[in-house]
Amino acid sequence: MNDIQINLTGWKAVVAIALFLIFVWFRYQTIQSSAEVEAVEQIKMYLVAEYSQVAMNELAKYNIDEDRDEYEEAAQNLVERTRVTFASVSAMGVSEPVVRVEVLVNGEPPTVGEPVRYYRMNYSSITGWSVKWESSAFSYYTALF
Repeated sequence: MNDIQINLTGWKAVVAIALFLIFVWFRYQTIQSSAEVEAVEQIKMYLVAEYSQVAMNELAKYNIDEDRDEYEEAAQNLVERTRVTFASVSAMGVSEPVVRVEVLVNGEPPTVGEPVRYYRMNYSSITGWSVKWESSAFSYYTALF
């Protein structure tokens, strides 16, 4: 077996490190993008469905005839949980970007789940943007490579 060995010393090492850093910086600048409006809307629908499910379970506990006040409060909670907005949105990646969102529900951090969420997205020319799955911060920051 032949072992290939590369020794970089002196100015050659400095040039190699500089080229590597330029490459990483360029990839970071070209991959980091703002998420498209359609992708953000898909994430919003995904989160509204998640938060509404929790509120629907709370609503199902009450009988409208017997517990009218509690039922109305749970119904108002359901309406409030559909008011999902984002404090910030950013995306990393090209073919299947990972989108980072800071979630606000009714203007406040969510009571269910984390306030910062990551989603792997998929784009199809027929169906448009879709959420593939919830991802992680690690996936978001390694989308650079």
